[in-house]
Amino acid sequence: LRLPIVMPVVNRTLAAPIGIWCEHNDSMPQRDAGWIQMSCEDNQEVLDMIIMAYKIGERKDVLLPVMPCLDAFILSHTVEPIDAPSSDEVAEFLQKYDPVAILDPDNPMAIGTFSPPEYIQELRYQTHVAMENAKRAIKEVTKDFARKFGRDYYGLIEEYRCDDADVVLATVGTVTGTAREVVDELREKGKKVGLIKLRFYRPFPAEEIKKIAENVSAIGVYDRAISYGVGGPLFIETRNALYGLDLPVLNFLAGLGGRDVVKGDIEKMYEILLKAKEEKPEKEIYWIGTRGVSI
Repeated sequence: LRLPIVMPVVNRTLAAPIGIWCEHNDSMPQRDAGWIQMSCEDNQEVLDMIIMAYKIGERKDVLLPVMPCLDAFILSHTVEPIDAPSSDEVAEFLQKYDPVAILDPDNPMAIGTFSPPEYIQELRYQTHVAMENAKRAIKEVTKDFARKFGRDYYGLIEEYRCDDADVVLATVGTVTGTAREVVDELREKGKKVGLIKLRFYRPFPAEEIKKIAENVSAIGVYDRAISYGVGGPLFIETRNALYGLDLPVLNFLAGLGGRDVVKGDIEKMYEILLKAKEEKPEKEIYWIGTRGVSI
């Protein structure tokens, strides 16, 4: 109960059928469990996010568990060079942990086992406030980390070439690196496209996305997970955040079960978005690279 543990999660495919490759359907269904969820693009970010996770979760105005998520095999079984800070540098950045409650054999207690209706609603409210506080904590901790280690993660999201973009695509995880290359290639062809890297699923960066969406003609959301009959979890959150804005919000499902998402897939996403800028799209949800499904 409000214990700021850090639990890295290697995102894998859930049954049935089970798979050991990357999919986000394992962690995203836990969105309402009170966990902060962060997604990583590469192994350097995995290391850095785990370090920051402790400082975010342990703040007295947060005190929430944190789930740094990394794509199975693409990151978990791939070797790449990283800049690893020393233990002393990390200890100086984190400072000593000051726990609110400890296991004390001289003062035994049971926590979180049972509560009557007279108290539970207030506990739910406190957790809600803590998750809202986490937004400010994340922005402050990422700035502190940048000053200490020279790597800036820009808070809840990272914008790439969004300033004058006509359309933008929001991505999560390792696909972001591929999408960034596609943006550069399309820009060279004169197409004004941008990219939003969603670093956090909880707390969700609704305000940041809305600010970008107010200046574009269409926005797409890439999901590597599916809420059956509705769409991708990130799409659902984004559409909710943009309620009331008059612009197309489209969902692109790809890479489920660990299937590769290649440049051509992302180019197709931008092609659909650019078309939606000019005319009303035929649908909201697009299954990219799916056999037997027509785009």
